[in-house]
Amino acid sequence: MSLNKEQSTAVSLHHGHICVVAGAGSGKTKVLTERIVNMIQSGISPDGILAFTFTKKAAEEMKERLNSLFGNDSSIVDRMFVGTIHSLFNSVLSSHLKDFDKAYSRGYSLIQDWQQKKILKSIHDKNLFIRDGMGEKEALRVIGKAKNMGFSVDDLAVYLDSQGSERIMVDYFCECYHQYELHKRSEALIDFDDMLFLSKKIFNKDPKVLDKWQSKFTHISIDEYQDINPLQESLIHQLQGKCENLFVVGDPKQSIYSFRASDPSFILNFSTKYPNCKIITLNKNYRCAKTIMDHANSLISYNPEGDEMKAELKIKGNVDYLGVYMTASEEAEAIANRIVEHNEDGAKWKDFAVLYRCNHQSRAIEDALIRMQVPYEVIGNSGFYNRAEIKDMLAYLEIANEARDFQDMKTFGRIVNKPTRYLGAKFTEELFSQIGNYDDIIDCLSSHNFRTVNKRSNINVVSLTNDIINLSNLTDQTPSSCISYIRDKIGYDKWLVENRNNEVEDDTEVLSNLNEFSASSSNFKTVGTMLSYVADIQRRYSNGDKNNNKVKLMSLHRAKGLEFPIVFMSGMSDVLLPHSKSQYIEEERRLAYVGVTRAQQTLYVSYFETMRDRFVGASSFLTEMGVDIDG
Repeated sequence: MSLNKEQSTAVSLHHGHICVVAGAGSGKTKVLTERIVNMIQSGISPDGILAFTFTKKAAEEMKERLNSLFGNDSSIVDRMFVGTIHSLFNSVLSSHLKDFDKAYSRGYSLIQDWQQKKILKSIHDKNLFIRDGMGEKEALRVIGKAKNMGFSVDDLAVYLDSQGSERIMVDYFCECYHQYELHKRSEALIDFDDMLFLSKKIFNKDPKVLDKWQSKFTHISIDEYQDINPLQESLIHQLQGKCENLFVVGDPKQSIYSFRASDPSFILNFSTKYPNCKIITLNKNYRCAKTIMDHANSLISYNPEGDEMKAELKIKGNVDYLGVYMTASEEAEAIANRIVEHNEDGAKWKDFAVLYRCNHQSRAIEDALIRMQVPYEVIGNSGFYNRAEIKDMLAYLEIANEARDFQDMKTFGRIVNKPTRYLGAKFTEELFSQIGNYDDIIDCLSSHNFRTVNKRSNINVVSLTNDIINLSNLTDQTPSSCISYIRDKIGYDKWLVENRNNEVEDDTEVLSNLNEFSASSSNFKTVGTMLSYVADIQRRYSNGDKNNNKVKLMSLHRAKGLEFPIVFMSGMSDVLLPHSKSQYIEEERRLAYVGVTRAQQTLYVSYFETMRDRFVGASSFLTEMGVDIDG
């Protein structure tokens, strides 16, 4: 693709404050990288060039593109700083934190998840008055957001007050924040957010350090500027304070990360922050056919930042309403059938992407593709049945189903401390070294005197044994009854919520995959048939086609930056998109816009009417797109 007039203008501007508002498919990454090459060709030293984005993957892709533009002469790219914003400011901390804070005089280490949980739990346990929404996970989420907003403990108190939080909540989270920071300093630990948060403190306190880092860079380029948060924006502003050569690229119509404190107002108000800046708009889309772009423009026009994009491709394309279905499984069946039809007409499997709002939606789609023998890949996850919580459920079911003949130490080790039972690896090793002396695993658990278990944990061995006995007695019933026992009686749901990995998810989202698994279990009469079905799926997934010719399944968040000839936007129901838990309808609309603009030639949209035995309607976004769902 040669450069158009607006792109050429952006590439040729090397000095001052420049904001490129680059819509979907407008060639923004090409502009950013071509500009860097153009700067060097004009005599600007690569040593002074800083270019960063916000993920390691995006940074590596930028390096690869620059290397190819320089004829694979890596020596030029190596002289620049091309990386993530966190990698840059980790370098700041490595150089200066020991002088800034005596607690880190001997260096620092990045705190581990278990250390965070331990610190917050100790703080939590000291609070006598605890309510729902007050716990270790919630505290870590609030602390992380506070740092991304640039808030001190006092700032957080003011902010929470302004949001109408109860005084007990304000006091709790502020105390957690204060004590968490004291604990970290006492052990010379930092967390991921500290790379920026502490760098900001150092810059504010020591003008010489700030001057040193400002002097390193003569030209600063930022990709995906719509995704920055207040702390990042403040640091970027400080860095460019001496050179005043700041080049930013982004699209406010694709700002979809408010849960990370990202704020599209920074790109929207760039000219207010930098009055003498140049604003260049790239509004020509080279990705999507005209019909697709027309629907995308119609959708985003309901947002305040909804300026139109012009489709430059000379093909009309299609936006087809695939239909409304009673269940997610019926919708998935229709999607799979249509994919097969296109494949029979010559389309390759890799031409297709199926997008959805929530990860649990992949289950029905995976099942349908498997039945149709369609190769697929789940992007960003390992497939529904290979997700950690689903594998935990399957491990419990397998042990219960084969209790009299069970010999798999790895599978047992998966569930022995889910929920936490304080039974270590040595206990599992002793159990399996002794099973041969007993009738089966239940007999061994019931009768053996475990040397590796202390007196306090003996009660947990008894509890585990009773759970396996009760569960094995249920295997003659439906799989759903066994799953309910694991989730409720054994307490797996409570354990999962307390030990979730993603701090931005609420309890409903954390349990969504388990809810989907429970619903799918109704398709099987016995635990054995369900386990056989899943085992077959896992074999296919692990032994599948190693090439890239597969249908891609992914969430809308994962789809950003990608493109496919044929895209299916599934589950466009009013509880999923916009998501019923979201407080930001405009961001949900931007998320839908991202999905629509992934399609190059054909877009299919559809929804289903029942979700966990309740009726749901069509997404309002379908009407906003101009899709006739009543015709």
